[in-house]
Amino acid sequence: MIYQRALAQQTPGPALLNNAGNHYLICGQPEQARVLFERLLRVSPSHPNAQLQLARIAMAGEDFDRAERLLAKLAAAHPKDFEVLLLLGRAAGRAGHVSQARAALEAALRLRPDDPSAMTEAGLASAASGDYPRAVFLLARARARNPKHAGIALALARAAEDAGFLGDAVAAYEAYLALQPNDAGARRDQARARGLTAVGREQGARDLQAYVKRFPNDALGHFALAQVVWREEPEVALRHLQEAVRLDPKLAAAQVAYGWLLHRSGRSEEALAPLRAALQFEPGNVRALDQMGVVLLALERPKEAEVPLRQAMAGAPNDPDVLLHLGRALMDQGRDAEGQPYLDQYQKLRPSRQRDARREAGMIELATMDPAERRAREMERFTAMSQARPDDPVLQLHLARLLLADGQREKAVPMLRALGGSQEEGVAAQATEELRRLQASGQIQ
Repeated sequence: MIYQRALAQQTPGPALLNNAGNHYLICGQPEQARVLFERLLRVSPSHPNAQLQLARIAMAGEDFDRAERLLAKLAAAHPKDFEVLLLLGRAAGRAGHVSQARAALEAALRLRPDDPSAMTEAGLASAASGDYPRAVFLLARARARNPKHAGIALALARAAEDAGFLGDAVAAYEAYLALQPNDAGARRDQARARGLTAVGREQGARDLQAYVKRFPNDALGHFALAQVVWREEPEVALRHLQEAVRLDPKLAAAQVAYGWLLHRSGRSEEALAPLRAALQFEPGNVRALDQMGVVLLALERPKEAEVPLRQAMAGAPNDPDVLLHLGRALMDQGRDAEGQPYLDQYQKLRPSRQRDARREAGMIELATMDPAERRAREMERFTAMSQARPDDPVLQLHLARLLLADGQREKAVPMLRALGGSQEEGVAAQATEELRRLQASGQIQ
């Protein structure tokens, strides 16, 4: 009542508007507070508390775009304000502006590297941008500081799975399910991750078989089971993929997998239908476009194959598979001069030999160690891997960098010099750059 009388009897100044707005927030009346803070911004456009509180009100009402605009102005004026940066990152992330979210949250982490909220939000933003290893690192550290937070545990499990750290994903799902034991969807996803590991395939398959029996109308359950069993039981996998796309025709990933497995089973003509269905719902799906081109090439229709492959290349110009298949499509039409540059580019970008070490658990544990422990563990791991694969220059380069970081130049420098002559151009260039840096700093002659 006091604030109402004061506001009614005079032209209110900034202090009165600000105090009254804060009062209404405390009393649980955000709409009245919003009106007052809006008036305050008209009087004082850069008033920090008005901008901050209006952003909070907007976020509570899920107007994340407006919250982001307000907080961006506030952060520009106060670049060292941790709370503002954290809220800006959260608002930008919820608004779908991932790069802005990551920039704000990484800035917040520089101010408070061990803050669980900042690590969680930055981890979520990293996952949303596809940087899953960074997401795992941040979310693992956040969970170590807040082990009873189910949301962090689940986000960590999802990020670990997306990063390919499947053993870690199984363990992270286990931690989440200890907090939320009735989440059947998480049990399904844990079974899928387990089934994709070397030692857990049989158990994962059994768990998924039990799951689809219990939830026969869950398309994701059928899709997951097919992903686990396709190598040993392709016909079983085909049946489950068929059921998955029947239950949810918009599940583009399952449609693509169905088309791919039909083609792999020698049924290329049948494979076209699910691939077309995937593209109906996701016209820019690079994997669907690429697979459509592969199938059409197998059916000796290279001119038709060129169309989806060019669309795929527009979406992923450096995708090695797309480059290879488009080059083939052009050469199969007798257009060798056009096709050869794509094949040459493929040779430069093609994936290095497969390494499957990430399927074993351990990456989450690494994230929670201090830097010295982490470096020692990584060196131990990559030393063993490079000894097992002495012809893999990527592993050798990573080990050399770890040795440099640990001050072991006498071991690292000979490795870098040898790698400078590697046939893999990217590795050779990076090794040469490392040597130049060491020479420029006077660490080597």
